[in-house]
Amino acid sequence: MSLGLILVLAQMVEPAELERTMKRSGLSRYPGPVRSELTLSLESEPRQVHVGEPVDLTVRLKHTGKTALWGGFELSPLAKLMHVQVRKAGQDFREVVQPYTPSEPRSGALVACFDVAPRQLRPGDELVAAIVLGVDRDERKIVLDEPGRYDLRIRLQDNPRNPNRLLLSNVVTLHVLPVPPEEKAAQTALSADILVTLQAEPGLVTATQIRGAAAFADRFPQSLYAKRVRRGLLNALEHRRRSTEEERALYRTLKEEERQAPPPQGESTPQPAHRPGASR
Repeated sequence: MSLGLILVLAQMVEPAELERTMKRSGLSRYPGPVRSELTLSLESEPRQVHVGEPVDLTVRLKHTGKTALWGGFELSPLAKLMHVQVRKAGQDFREVVQPYTPSEPRSGALVACFDVAPRQLRPGDELVAAIVLGVDRDERKIVLDEPGRYDLRIRLQDNPRNPNRLLLSNVVTLHVLPVPPEEKAAQTALSADILVTLQAEPGLVTATQIRGAAAFADRFPQSLYAKRVRRGLLNALEHRRRSTEEERALYRTLKEEERQAPPPQGESTPQPAHRPGASR
């Protein structure tokens, strides 16, 4: 094992390590249920999509109580404290594993470099994060994979052994429509690796995934799925630390297409939450 990988793994902060950090810093947790002081809310735009379409989610954590609180209040899924839960009609909620290590689906090495430090929330404070729901990493499949009703919610818990630290958001209902006949070829070609460009931490999207997503957008330029894929490509390329000449040319082409495109009508375009990264 390389020294670099050892150092990255050493930075991994699990909930237990967060507890130890709190104690070393002399910080005490609020003794009662945090839901009496904090409100976790979920919004989705739009509420109606087609099979395979990714969904933009906005998560808000707001301090609505009177007591300042310390804890692992981090809304990025990279921190592994917040989880998206999905329920099909008539089924129980299950947690979707976000693909934040797209090149190594079951490795924690890349996620490990995201460090969680204790944070204080004061009355009136609010944290907001935008995330994209499209793919379940462990199942390697699209989440909204068949027509019907789906319920979504967010679970945030910085200490899984302490039920007082559990926060659940409101439930948002999505209506998933069948694939339109003219979109069937595009939807069939839409793979989990292509959707990773929308959902993953931009800096972790691989060159292979960028090429695959670009090929999809070229093959189906008018598809409703291609519009979202191009948006994901732009986001990934904007935060790419090292890019090839081919990727820089792709970025320029996508930006020019975006500039020439007519203004969207009633379409919300939030971007996935990410940490700042160097651009090209």
